[in-house]
Amino acid sequence: MKEISPGTVDIVIPMRQPSAGFVDRAAELLALSDAPGAPFVRLILVDDASGDDTWDRAAGIHRQFPGRVRAYRLGRRSGQPAATCLGLLRSEAPVVVTMDDDGQHPASELWRLVELVGNGRAQLVYGVPREDRRPWGRRAAAACYRWGIAAAYRLPTSAATSFRCLSGTLRERLRVRGKVHGLFDIALMQLAGAAGVASVEVGFEYRPAERSRYRVPMLLLFSICAALPVPWKTSRAEAHLIATLE
Repeated sequence: MKEISPGTVDIVIPMRQPSAGFVDRAAELLALSDAPGAPFVRLILVDDASGDDTWDRAAGIHRQFPGRVRAYRLGRRSGQPAATCLGLLRSEAPVVVTMDDDGQHPASELWRLVELVGNGRAQLVYGVPREDRRPWGRRAAAACYRWGIAAAYRLPTSAATSFRCLSGTLRERLRVRGKVHGLFDIALMQLAGAAGVASVEVGFEYRPAERSRYRVPMLLLFSICAALPVPWKTSRAEAHLIATLE
């Protein structure tokens, strides 16, 4: 790995049977470093026990871009929050971005989040779709979930999404805390504090064939988990780690 510098950004991507186009999207993300003055970008891929050729593709990306990709394979499905936590806790950069494996957020939009965290204006920034073209039922369920959780926990924003950017300081607070009670984003917002959380509008390319696997029933399940917060260790996915490429 290249030596960590203030200009390094780690991108954590939990993977669960991503589409064939994921390899191209990974290359597109790494190419962000090619722009003059751009930070050095690294990928941290976490295969959440996909059961198909996901790990082979992750290993291929690791070989194609030596020193710029880390990959971790789980032998048992741990869920997106736990897989994301594993990637976060394995990261070392002063700025970390998390995003889904479906490519629905354009790579270039990443800088809108990184700028706020890198400049010290926020500890945690969420990318909110400027225009959401998902089916109305999916949008309504997601909106009710976000606003309900924000109101119940008096959180500073209802804009929680999986496209997020956080500071290395916040990551270390999460590491020290060691446990999450209920939802992952609730813990992040509480650790960041009201003044440390922000959101920005970003582009969103709805791709039905590659959409997230978090359906309406899953959102309802997450809401129940938030109402009855069950503690889980941020390192719980480590127990299922069966392969590592660094």
